[in-house]
Amino acid sequence: MKNINVKKWSLPGGKVDGKETPEHCIKRELREELGLENVNIERMLGTYVSNHEGKQDTIHVFVVHLPSLLFTKKWELQAADWFSLDSLP
Repeated sequence: MKNINVKKWSLPGGKVDGKETPEHCIKRELREELGLENVNIERMLGTYVSNHEGKQDTIHVFVVHLPSLLFTKKWELQAADWFSLDSLP
């Protein structure tokens, strides 16, 4: 996906709210950003810490399975698409 006014593509995601778990957060973000429901989390791929832009962020990366590849691009996104691993932008 590509956010509005951002040059690079990124994975869906967002801030963990309150006492929300990272697993709940990714399901919520996929629903809010792409309209994806019934997301099945296979496993957490890893947790990383970034100090980009002078702030510390903890990034949780998940492997998920979707019942369908159909999605609805929401208003906050400039673009969204699926890519094969050998043709990532």
